[in-house]
Amino acid sequence: MGDGDLGNTGVVPDWPGDGVFPAQPMVRESRNVLERYHAAGGRVQMEIFEGSGHAPLFEASERWNTRFFEFLASI
Repeated sequence: MGDGDLGNTGVVPDWPGDGVFPAQPMVRESRNVLERYHAAGGRVQMEIFEGSGHAPLFEASERWNTRFFEFLASI
């Protein structure tokens, strides 16, 4: 959840509102880019790491490393 999402829930003080600082739909945007890449012939594997934010390689390192190296080995 980003600051725009948190501001909308009242967690971030002095949040200026959606008109100035809207929530960023990162998962949807990332998925759209990856789907276009896949449609153009690229290889994609996407997984959401629940409870992890922008840095799953640190926040869920064991699981992330497993998935990353499995993907590399499969290419």
